[in-house]
Amino acid sequence: MAHVQAPWPFRLADPLSVDGNPVAAAEVVAAVGPTLTPERRRRIDEVVAARTFAVAPILEQVADAGNIAAVLRSVEGLGFGGVHLVPAATGGRERPPNRVTQGADKWLLTRSWDSPAACVAGLRAAGYRIAATMPGGRSIPLALLDLGTPVAIAFGNEHRGVSKSLAAEADELVTVPMHGFSRSFNVSVAAAVVLAHLRDRLPRETSNWQPTAAQRLLLTAHYYLAAQPHAASLLRRGGALGTQPPPATL
Repeated sequence: MAHVQAPWPFRLADPLSVDGNPVAAAEVVAAVGPTLTPERRRRIDEVVAARTFAVAPILEQVADAGNIAAVLRSVEGLGFGGVHLVPAATGGRERPPNRVTQGADKWLLTRSWDSPAACVAGLRAAGYRIAATMPGGRSIPLALLDLGTPVAIAFGNEHRGVSKSLAAEADELVTVPMHGFSRSFNVSVAAAVVLAHLRDRLPRETSNWQPTAAQRLLLTAHYYLAAQPHAASLLRRGGALGTQPPPATL
């Protein structure tokens, strides 16, 4: 089993921000947790334990909101904690349809970047290697992509694929094996295939893909805030933000 030499980058920090105010993760858990059902808390615990940021998906200039939504749903459902978005030609005006995401975007840490260069530079500075999906050429098979260190993997525009500039900056280009006459998958299908493959390999090939105890606390608090629409009111009632009556159990 390969060993991850350094912890993968983690974007949450304690204290968390609630309505612009700093609140300790432990305080969020203590105040909000009792208002969630045991089943909801248990499910959040299970999801947090399986979350990983060791692989960071990038969507570069994907134009169709339905495709973006489908990828977000796959990213979240497979247990990845976040996604990086390089703006498409729509300029972000079209929101991914909830009927496709099924609310998956609510549970993801997303970050938008102004350009492919800024995205690559930011992720590399955070400790990620950069890989890009591209058929043929000097691309290596997906199965040979090294997971021993954190890797960000880019999926490109529906028609043009990954841009030449991002491909030139990538540390590795990877290809998904095709066994039919079709030369490529739709971007949402490609992302699902690639991410499912990588998620299956992570526990076998890395020793540090899961959150630490401190990171689990932060994620739990973050998801409690997402699960409880009245979280700010609860924290006010407890003294962190003020005073309001408690909401009903969800």
